[in-house]
Amino acid sequence: MFSRPYLTVTAGFGLRSLSLSVLVVLLARAFGPSEFGGYAVSVSLASFIATFNGLGAGPLHVRDVAQGRRTYPESRDLVARRVLVWLLPLAIIALACGWFLVPHNVNPAAVALIVLGELLYYVATDLAMRVMQARERYARMTIALSAPSMLRVLIAIPLLLTHTLNLAAWALVSTGTGAAFCCIVFGAWAWRTRTNSHTHTPLFQESVSGLGFAVANASSRIHGDADKVILARMVSTSMAGVYTPAYRLVEVFLLPISAGVEWLLPSLFRQGRQGFGRSLRSSIGKIALTLLYASALCVGVYAASFVLPLLLGRAYAETVPIAHALALMPLTMTCWVIVRTLAATSGHERSAGVVELVGAVFNIVVTIALVAAWSWRGAVAATYLTQLAMVAGYILYIAWRSHRHDASKTKDPA
Repeated sequence: MFSRPYLTVTAGFGLRSLSLSVLVVLLARAFGPSEFGGYAVSVSLASFIATFNGLGAGPLHVRDVAQGRRTYPESRDLVARRVLVWLLPLAIIALACGWFLVPHNVNPAAVALIVLGELLYYVATDLAMRVMQARERYARMTIALSAPSMLRVLIAIPLLLTHTLNLAAWALVSTGTGAAFCCIVFGAWAWRTRTNSHTHTPLFQESVSGLGFAVANASSRIHGDADKVILARMVSTSMAGVYTPAYRLVEVFLLPISAGVEWLLPSLFRQGRQGFGRSLRSSIGKIALTLLYASALCVGVYAASFVLPLLLGRAYAETVPIAHALALMPLTMTCWVIVRTLAATSGHERSAGVVELVGAVFNIVVTIALVAAWSWRGAVAATYLTQLAMVAGYILYIAWRSHRHDASKTKDPA
């Protein structure tokens, strides 16, 4: 598993995660829990909306190139056009969500700029990553993943040292850098295609399959971000600000799992042409190793949580028990990631998307109910319940579908 491409992808995710973690520390110390909570909710909204960029065009691009459905230039041009067409509608939706969902005790103008800037940032980095991933150019993929976030850290440090790092100033930085990243990515695409003869491909061709990927990705973001929005609305933005670093710590420790999935994605699409069952049997050794690795990551989350108040300040002392409560999440989340990825890469992206969507609705309802009763402990409990329910539900669905298939073959031997 620890091949050079995997280590390269892990390095890319690691550099991005490290730079984003440093950024979280800088912004949390500069803003304080209340404003940082508003910032965290704004970023969560933008990252959720961004999963619909191009209606799942990024994963479709990787699939089409890996399975030889389209040539690389044709698929690359199609994914860029799809993302560009949907950018304005998504920006409008993101701004509306920011206005209605982020409490107005946080500067609404700053929230709007942050939502827009983060949306542009996520769209640009995801498009650049998928373009490189489809050709398995992992070194360039590493640069696309890590360079934008590292640049933001380099901007934040002097602002902090000169005592000018506040929510309003960072809102301008977020919008400016997000717009710059988009200009670079789409400018590079336009430059590459300026002399190519254009082959017309309908923008909405296979949109249902793409929407399946988009719904699955968006629903997975709901599991990670809905609790922050609900805590901000039902408890306080300060509680959302304290909860966010603990959740961020878990995401950092999940990095090797995420990197492994992205590294294996092209080969999983090729393997998935044989069906879910064969893909599962072919991957059983890697699955066992991954689950063992995830168990070790749980211990890492618990141990590392004690450092958070030292980095963020005494105002974030409650982050430690929250991180302790979330310490099992690397294992439960990895179980669902394995099931979802094998399903989505073996032709079951629609059913996986449906299960993820149902799980997202379940997560929102349960989180609202449990947060009302137990504050952040309710958010943690809802996270675990949702992940375990999705794993169990999808395994039962696959077993039922397999049984029906076997029964139909028995009835019709011919």
